[in-house]
Amino acid sequence: MSVSLGNKVDRVSLVGFGKPLAIGVVVLSLIFLYFALSKPAKDQMSTAVNIVIEATKEKVELNHYLYSQLATWQGSHINTKDYADFDVGNLSVSQFTNLTYYLIHRFKFASSQEREAMVKVYNHYLTNTEDPLSGSEIEYFNCLSQGGCDYKALIELYPSSKWVPHWAIEADNRYVEGMSQKLNELDLSAVKNVTYFKYKPKNTELVVVPPKLADYIVTIPFYENCENNNQELLLYLYEVKLIIPDLKGLSEEFMALAKNGVCE
Repeated sequence: MSVSLGNKVDRVSLVGFGKPLAIGVVVLSLIFLYFALSKPAKDQMSTAVNIVIEATKEKVELNHYLYSQLATWQGSHINTKDYADFDVGNLSVSQFTNLTYYLIHRFKFASSQEREAMVKVYNHYLTNTEDPLSGSEIEYFNCLSQGGCDYKALIELYPSSKWVPHWAIEADNRYVEGMSQKLNELDLSAVKNVTYFKYKPKNTELVVVPPKLADYIVTIPFYENCENNNQELLLYLYEVKLIIPDLKGLSEEFMALAKNGVCE
């Protein structure tokens, strides 16, 4: 009788001890699962970064990515939190160059936190590598991260850089904004000082006409002058297509509208 009672007590003790142990195991498992799901593995993060770098490389090889001026961000991007675990030291020079292209285009769409992460990664690479990197990329990213670039100065400093057409777009966009009144007054001297079409990419089938240049040089002057200054507008548009052949199609389209009195 005593043995039977002792066995029963032992079984009760084991059962009582087993419940908190099982609960503890479950809790630890849930904690582990939470961190595993909330923070991607480093190799997964690296894969995501590599996808962005490779996508950028493909765009560069198409020979128009450097000259584009994105209005919205489409496609993949590197999450801000991923920069902290980004082993940038393992990138080759070509990989880091493509990453630089990405950072430059992404910068204006990035939050302040994302920008800080970008700058930190970039500076870490420059501090810890002896591999040569194009000075134009370094200079460009530096001025962006510091709040503004003198694009004309960059063109003068790096006249053979791949970024020259892009810088020319940025410089001309600022220029036409500042000259909007003269352009609306049909002053051709303002048109003659636009430089992008001098630097535009020659080895691409794309005809890249920056939207802001088209608007300020052709579209807005058309609407400002079509009804009340029609003849001078026609002369202006005729001269525009001679000065900037890339705007010939657009100029002729608006000339036809002006001739027919279609001003709205």
